[in-house]
Amino acid sequence: MPAAAAVVRPNTAEPGNFWSGSSASRNGLNTPRVSRRSLGVGPGGLPVGPVAAGQGAGGLRPRPKSSHTAAVESISKRRAALQERYDRLLEALARDPTGVEAGERQQLERLAATLHRLNLQAGDDVRSPAALLTYKMAAITTRAGPTGAASGPQGDAAATPAVYDAVSAALATGIGQHLPGLDGGAAGPSWRPRGVLSSHLQEHRAAVNCLAASSNGALLFSGSDDETVKVWDVRRLERDVAFASRLTYAGQSGRITGLCPTMDGATVASGSSSGSLHVWRVEYNSKPGSWTPDKYRGITAVRQLSPGEGAILKIVPWGPHPALLLYATQRGGVHCCDLRAPADVWHVPAAPSLGLCQQLLADPTGQHWFAQGTSRGWVCLWDVRFLLCVNSWQHPHRCSVDAMAPALAAAARLGLSSGSLPHPSAPLLYMAAGNQEVGVWDALNGQCHQVLRVLNREESHINVSEPPAALQPPLPANSSQPKVQGGLAAAAVGSSVGGLGLSSSSSLQHGTHVNQVVSELSTHLAVDQINSPRARLAGVTALLPLPGGALLTGGADRCVRYWDGSWPERSYIVAGPVWPDDTAIMEPNTNKLQVPSHVYRYSKRLVSGVPVLEERCVGDGPRLVTPDSSPSLSRQLRMQDLVHSDTITQLLAVEGTSKLLVSASRDGCIKVWK
Repeated sequence: MPAAAAVVRPNTAEPGNFWSGSSASRNGLNTPRVSRRSLGVGPGGLPVGPVAAGQGAGGLRPRPKSSHTAAVESISKRRAALQERYDRLLEALARDPTGVEAGERQQLERLAATLHRLNLQAGDDVRSPAALLTYKMAAITTRAGPTGAASGPQGDAAATPAVYDAVSAALATGIGQHLPGLDGGAAGPSWRPRGVLSSHLQEHRAAVNCLAASSNGALLFSGSDDETVKVWDVRRLERDVAFASRLTYAGQSGRITGLCPTMDGATVASGSSSGSLHVWRVEYNSKPGSWTPDKYRGITAVRQLSPGEGAILKIVPWGPHPALLLYATQRGGVHCCDLRAPADVWHVPAAPSLGLCQQLLADPTGQHWFAQGTSRGWVCLWDVRFLLCVNSWQHPHRCSVDAMAPALAAAARLGLSSGSLPHPSAPLLYMAAGNQEVGVWDALNGQCHQVLRVLNREESHINVSEPPAALQPPLPANSSQPKVQGGLAAAAVGSSVGGLGLSSSSSLQHGTHVNQVVSELSTHLAVDQINSPRARLAGVTALLPLPGGALLTGGADRCVRYWDGSWPERSYIVAGPVWPDDTAIMEPNTNKLQVPSHVYRYSKRLVSGVPVLEERCVGDGPRLVTPDSSPSLSRQLRMQDLVHSDTITQLLAVEGTSKLLVSASRDGCIKVWK
């Protein structure tokens, strides 16, 4: 064979040479299994060889994985690690609720949200629950179609049936099952304060009207009639029995009537009786890697508003965004303030015939509705989407609404049967009105579903007492309207007729009866309350609902009570005077103390099909004892000195190293209980 025709076959045993084989093998047919060493290097330095598993067509090696592909493939491992951490924290919380710090609780919430996003499948809706609820309510309302606009509650035109039906349909679609506490599931371990005094804060020189905690839980704010707001460090509430406040804000005139945390964790809005609304921030330094305050630098003013509508009566946060808040004024109604905007977002007028707005309750799960309670017992439910009053109803005895709070727990945990609620997803609220009574009301139709009340010593010895005021028939329209002839009512008639441009003679010529006008204006202007003011009932003035369905109340009797609607026997007095009404009397001759023996029992009965949970004070008559003969007398005397000396105005739960209960009173004192 000539040398030019010679075929040189490379040595396949050495790497770097061409791989030899038939054309069929080179095309991928009957490809033998070869090792990594059998790969060769082709023209341009590209690796060539048999098509092995995991390699591209033509014998090319695949490209290395991108960072995005690697991140996607690591989701399962990350999910497993996060799930393990979440299960460990959840187990620790269930085993010992007091042993889990506030930072770990926040980490538990963040882990739950992260795992929810990681577990979403392709095509799932990633919108937040609040956005989904808004979309569903807007869609249902669009289908129902509100016709016309209502100008207000009773006294003005009521909401149209179409609007009422639309809201009823929206609340009946089951959207409430996504709200926290309404799913009927476990609400976690129930917190039961023991009534052990941890701190006694006595710096205010007048009544303490309001309490608020910062959004990060590090600061406690207290507003008082002495025109100041005190700033307290939550971490020190358990360490010292009595300590000084960290800062004092005294740049606002008038009694402080409302406090609301807003913006970041150190900013708060305060309202006063002078009609001003101040937003200010606490400046402090934190240690590296910690969010808790370490060194306080002072207070910085953020914004100051003066609506010019009388006193600021109430301030509450509005929705999940920290820059939104609601505030009620004495003459202007309810305003929504966005601290990022130069003016209010919207405004709802107040009808003077309904009374003074004393309580304000915002939708705790979104921005769909809010309710207001007045001094004449009216409760108005507003749909914020259309700024319409959906419904308004009055307490049967027209008692002043002294406190309101949302009832977010499931019906079973509140002690209610699911069949007793006509709208299972309708918002429920606690309302304190009347003599030591708290009712659970349906905000949509104004129906009372449960009553918690305290019976006095005379009523406790009666087997069958009269029904609660919330379940009694409404008072007649003219029962509390005395006949007024002349005086203020006549002056009101003259000014009203004159304001219409009519003289009294022309009004009589047109058939207008003066007595009828006097009666209508007397009712509208509540002249009877001016001529003969009603005595304010000694009732409940502070409400604090707990996640497990229990309720903490405080009132004029200086007692803090724990109510359990699903298990009445578990109700008890957390803190209060040992001898109510100061019935312990010292005998001057014998140096003995006449001590009554009080035992409190809780029971439930049905009144017109509505469960009524009652506290009865029973026990033996007074007995004469001395500190030597009664070992428990000294302890009772100390407990008598620890409680508030005046009406409890506010209750608040804060998270320190453990959960704490903070109570404020008209005696200017703030107490912290474990």
